[in-house]
Amino acid sequence: GKVCKWDITTRTSTNIETGENRIISIDISSDGKHIAGINTDGRVIVWNSDGSPDYFKIETPRKNIKVIRFKPDDNILAVGDADGIVEIWDISSRKRLSEVKAHTAQVNDIQFNPVLRQMATAGNDKRIRIFNATDIKDLSEPPVVLADNEGFVLEMQFSPDGQLIVS
Repeated sequence: GKVCKWDITTRTSTNIETGENRIISIDISSDGKHIAGINTDGRVIVWNSDGSPDYFKIETPRKNIKVIRFKPDDNILAVGDADGIVEIWDISSRKRLSEVKAHTAQVNDIQFNPVLRQMATAGNDKRIRIFNATDIKDLSEPPVVLADNEGFVLEMQFSPDGQLIVS
C-alpha cells in the first residue's frame, strides 16, 4: 500500500504520504504534479507529487471505485465505479464537473484519445463506449458503442495516432 515516487536517474525514491493504507491502483497527471490512487475500500485519494502531506479524498459516497485515469494535459481525473458510472473531477478546484452512466455494469478501464478528443470506457457489459470529450463537462452526446466483444472488456488502449483502439 506504500506509494513511492522514483527518480530513475538516481535510483532513489521519495515516499508519498497517502493518509491511507493499501493503495491498489495509481495514476499520475501528465504534468507530474498530482498522483491519484484507489484504496482497498474503493475510495479515491489525490496527492501532490512533491511529497507534501497535502492530500484530499474525492467524495463518492456509497460508490465502489474501480478505475481512475488522468486526462492528458489537464488536471482532470475520470473515476469509474462498479455501477457503471463515470465521474469527471477537476483536481485544481476539487469539484466534480460531470457524471455519465457509461455502462450497465462495472467500469474496468478509461482511456483518453488526445488526438480526437475522446474518452473511451470499457466495462463488464461487454461494451466499449467512446464519448466526445471536447467539452469534458458535457458528456450528454450519445457515445459510439462497440458491442462485438465476447466477454468483459478489461483493458483497452488508443494507438498513438488516435485512429485505432485495441481491447
